[in-house]
Amino acid sequence: MKYLFICYLLLGMISFTSKAQTINPDISARVDTSKVVVKAVYQLYKNYLNSRPDSIYKNPNWKEEETEYYLKSKILRVDRAANLMFNYYKSNQYLGY
Repeated sequence: MKYLFICYLLLGMISFTSKAQTINPDISARVDTSKVVVKAVYQLYKNYLNSRPDSIYKNPNWKEEETEYYLKSKILRVDRAANLMFNYYKSNQYLGY
């Protein structure tokens, strides 16, 4: 019982201290990041990748006008349940290869 409590305590501490995965793109040695413009482009690209560009939410890299136009109006019709369509089924039942 004591061992089980310690395991739960350790798992809880690990889950609270773990952070989300961040993406750090590799740069070639030929890229001079001491230049301000090059470093700014690299930081912009890195921030874009870490802002989950594949998710539908108010992304900080989007323009405010585009966010209001596409997300708040019903023009952009996105099926958020499409990735769950074949979740509990074998794919060979529905998809032929």
